[in-house]
Amino acid sequence: DCKIFLTADVNERAERRFQQSLARGEDVTYEEVLGDTKERDKMDENREFYPLVRDPREYGYIIVDNTQLDEEETLQIIVDELRKRRLLSD
Repeated sequence: DCKIFLTADVNERAERRFQQSLARGEDVTYEEVLGDTKERDKMDENREFYPLVRDPREYGYIIVDNTQLDEEETLQIIVDELRKRRLLSD
């Protein structure tokens, strides 16, 4: 009944992934992670089947930019939107 398009600035996503990699003990630089993130975005957006892009013909999907949000804030926005659309009860 509803699609959620979760997005964040590429630099923020790279920073998050970089911090996760460091926490796992991986030897990477931020620049490597940023480059990999940009390359993955390009591949995802241009793949033949189900490219990762918002279809302007689709109506009713929820766009959540969580660049400045933590996981709890992101989840709350989604829950609030679903409740507004009466797709989720209290």
